[in-house]
Amino acid sequence: MLSEPHRSSAPVSAPDPVAPPSEALVAVDPVVSHARASGVRMVASPSVPAGYPPAPLLAQADLQAAEAALRAGQARTALTFLDAAAATLPVTDLLARSHHLRAQALLMSGETDEAQRYLAMAIRVAVRAGQADVQAEALNLRAQIEHGRGDSLLALATLETAQRLRAEHGDVAGEIRSACNRALIQIALGQHAEALEILQWALQRLPGSQTPLVSDLYVHSNLGLLLEGMERLDEAAGHYLHARDSALAADDLAAHATMSLNAGEIFRKLGRPDAADLLGAALRAADDLGLPRVRAGALHSLGLLHSGLGDHDAADRYLLQAEELAQTSSDLDAHLEATLGRAKNWLASGRRDLAQRGLHHALKLATEGTRPQAAYDAHLLLADAHEGDDPRASLHHLRQATALERDQRALALAQQAQALARDARLNSARLDAEHERQLRTISDQARMDAEAKVQAQVEELERGRLRDSVTGLPNRLLLRVLIGQDIREQRPHSLVILDFDRFRGITDTLGEAASDELLRQVAGRLEGLLGSGETLARVSSDVFAVLIRGEHESAVLNRRARQFMDAFTSEFSVGSAEVVISASIGVAHFPQHARDADDLLRAAHVAAREATEGGGIQVYSPHLPSAGGRSAVLSMESGLARALERREFELHFQPLVDAAGGQVVTAEALLRWNSAALGRRSPAEFIPLLERSGLIVPVGDWVLREACRQAAAWDGVRVAVNLSARQFMGGGLAESVRRALAESGLPAERLELEITESLMMQSPERAVRLLSELKRTGVRVVLDDFGTGFSNLSYLHTFPLDGLKIDRSFVVALGQSERAGSIIAAIVQMGHALGLDVVAEGIETSEQHGALRRLGVPVLQGYLFGRPQARWRP
Repeated sequence: MLSEPHRSSAPVSAPDPVAPPSEALVAVDPVVSHARASGVRMVASPSVPAGYPPAPLLAQADLQAAEAALRAGQARTALTFLDAAAATLPVTDLLARSHHLRAQALLMSGETDEAQRYLAMAIRVAVRAGQADVQAEALNLRAQIEHGRGDSLLALATLETAQRLRAEHGDVAGEIRSACNRALIQIALGQHAEALEILQWALQRLPGSQTPLVSDLYVHSNLGLLLEGMERLDEAAGHYLHARDSALAADDLAAHATMSLNAGEIFRKLGRPDAADLLGAALRAADDLGLPRVRAGALHSLGLLHSGLGDHDAADRYLLQAEELAQTSSDLDAHLEATLGRAKNWLASGRRDLAQRGLHHALKLATEGTRPQAAYDAHLLLADAHEGDDPRASLHHLRQATALERDQRALALAQQAQALARDARLNSARLDAEHERQLRTISDQARMDAEAKVQAQVEELERGRLRDSVTGLPNRLLLRVLIGQDIREQRPHSLVILDFDRFRGITDTLGEAASDELLRQVAGRLEGLLGSGETLARVSSDVFAVLIRGEHESAVLNRRARQFMDAFTSEFSVGSAEVVISASIGVAHFPQHARDADDLLRAAHVAAREATEGGGIQVYSPHLPSAGGRSAVLSMESGLARALERREFELHFQPLVDAAGGQVVTAEALLRWNSAALGRRSPAEFIPLLERSGLIVPVGDWVLREACRQAAAWDGVRVAVNLSARQFMGGGLAESVRRALAESGLPAERLELEITESLMMQSPERAVRLLSELKRTGVRVVLDDFGTGFSNLSYLHTFPLDGLKIDRSFVVALGQSERAGSIIAAIVQMGHALGLDVVAEGIETSEQHGALRRLGVPVLQGYLFGRPQARWRP
C-alpha cells in the first residue's frame, strides 16, 4: 500500500498560508481541514471586530493590508505593513489588534519566542481596553503555541478561557471556533471520545451562530478529521462532503477545494469510483486559486489511486509532479512522501532498480532532515526491494528499521515521561496557587476549611495514583505495596495473574469506551469470587491479579485458579455485542518463588506467558522457558536475526480431517525454531519477537514458499498457512503468493491463507480490498479464531472468504456451557448459508469429537487426530 498523501493542513478559507515544516501550528482563518502527525492547525479570526472606536484611516488600511498578507501566507510582507501602521496607531484603539497580527506573522516566520512576547502585550492592551474579542483571539493563538511546545493541558485551559470570554459576550461563532480548537487538541492527544463530545456540543450551538455557514464548515470539517482518525471512513466522508457544500454556499473556494481533496482521499481508501472526480476537481481548483498544498495533496492522492488501479505509468506522472512541487516549496515532508510513493509504485510494477535508487535518495533525505519515520519506511521498502536479488542487503535494512523503531519507541517513552512530569508540576502549581488565593481572601476559620479542602484534593490525587481509573481496583503500584507489607512481615501468600488473550483486538474493534465497560464487567465477576484475605487488582491494560494471603495446598490454589478461569465461560454483553474472552493464568508463591514484590510479579507473569492460551493454568518454575528474564529474550532476539540464513527454521504440519470419514483434507503449516545455541524454542516465545522486530516478514515469506514446496508433493491435500499482521497489512503480499505458487508448482486452489478475525476487523474496508486481491490469485482464504466477538456480523457477507475456523475457546467450553454448543451450531448454520467451509480446532477428546459431529461441524483439527509433525505426509 502506498503512503498517505501530503494533504493540505492549512485552514481552508485562506488562499494558502504556508508555515515552515518544523512549525506545528499556524494561526489563520477559519477552518482546519486536516491534522498531520507533526501537529495540529488551529483557527483564529483576523477580521476587524465590530464596535472598534474610530482610528486613523491610514493605520486601519495598513492593518487590513497586513491581514490580507497573512491570509496569503506572506509573513514578511505583513510585518512591513505593521511597521508602517505603528507610526499612526492610536494608543489603544487598534493597538491590541496590531500586536495580535504581529504575533501571527512572527509565528508564521518561526520566531515563536518573539510571537509570545507580542501576544502577551496584545492580551494586556485588550484587557485594559475592554476588547474581549481581541483578547479571545490572542488566547487562541497562545494555545496554539502552548500545544506546539507540548503543553497540551495548558493549551486546553487557555482555550476554555477564550471560549468563556466568547460566551460572556454572546459570540456564539467565536465559542464554536474555540470549541473546535479544543477538539483538535483532544484529537492530537488521542482522546477521541472527548473530542466527539465537544464537537457534538458545537453542532447543537450552530443555529445561534452569527456566521452559520462558516461555523458549519468548522464543525463538519473537524468531525470529518476526527472520524477519519477513528477509521470510521464512511462517516468521515459524509462530514467532509457536508463541509464542502457549506464552503460552496459561503463562496469559500479554497475551503471547497480542500474538502474535495479530503473527501476524495477517503473515497480512494474506500475504493469508491467517484474518488477520481473529487480529486480531479481539487487539483483544478488548486491550480486556479494558487493553492500549492491542495495541489500537492491532490497529485499525491491521484498517484496512489492510479497505482492501486494498476496504471503505474499514470501514477508515476502524478507522483513526479507532487515530488517536483515539494522540492520547489522546500517542503521536506511532502518531498519524502512523494519519493516514497514513487518507489512503492515502482515496486508494485516490478521496476526494482528504479525503486532502489529512489529509496536510497529518500533515505538520505530522511537521515539529513531528521525524519525517523520516513527513514523507517525507506528501510522496510528497501528490504522488500532487495529481497529477490540480495537477501543480505534485505536483512541489513530490516535490522536498520528495527533499530529505528526501537529508538523511536524509547524517545516516545521519554517524551511521555517528560509530559507526565510537566503535567504533575502544573497540577501541583495550580493547587498551590489556589491554596494561596484562598488564604489571602478568607477568615481564619475559612482558612482552616481551605486547608482541609486542599488536603482532600491532595488525598484524592493520591488515591488516583493508587487506584485504577476504570475499575476502581488497586493498581500495580498499590498491589506492590500490599505484597511488600506481607513480605516484610514474612506472611506467606500467592499471586494469581490473569492475562486476557487478544484483548487488544477488542479495543481496536469496539473502541475504548466499550472496552472500559468490558473491563468493569470482568472486575465485577472476579470480585464476586473473592474470598476472605484475597485482593483483586488491575495491573495493566489486559491483566488482572489476585493476591491470596496464607499458605494453601497446591490442590486448593489450583481449584481457586480454575474458579477464576470459569468466570469467562459465559459471554459479556457490551452494548449490542456479545463478547467472548479467555485468559491465561500464572501462579507464583512467596517465599518459594520470590524474595520481593517485583520478583513475585515477574514470576507470576512468566507463568502466565507459559500457560496454554484459552484455558491454561501454569505455576511458576525456574525451569520455565521464559524464566530467564530479559537476558534470555536478548539471546533469542540475537539468534532470530540469523536463524533464517542458518536454516534453523522448520515446518511442522497438523492435519485437518473430515468429521464423518476421517480423511485428511488439509494440513496446517506451523513454524518451529531449532536454534543451534538455544535448542528448540516455543512459538509462544519467538513469534512475538519476530513480530516486534519486523523479521516476521521475511520469515513469513519463507514459510509460505516452503509450505507450498512441500505440499506440491501431496496428492490433492491442501496446505494452510497463517498470515501475520505485518504480512497482511504490508505491501506485496499477493505478489509473494504468486511467486510461491509459481516456484513450487502448487495449484492455487490447494493453498489456504488464514487470517485472524481481530486482524481483519481492525480495518474492514482495507481488508476487503486485500482479500479481493488475494482471491484473484486463485487461493482460498479462511477466517481464523472466528466467534471471539470482535466483529460485526453484518460485515461478514462482504468479505471474500472460503471458510471459518471456530475459535478454540468454544471447544474448550463445550462440556461446561450449553450456550457454547448453541453458538457453534449457529456458526455452522451461518457458514452453510454463506457457502463457507467450517472448521473447529483444539479437539483433544472423543467427547468433543462426538459433540462437534452432532452439531454439524464438517472439518476438525486437534491433538485427537494428530500432533504437528516435521516431514509430515498425508
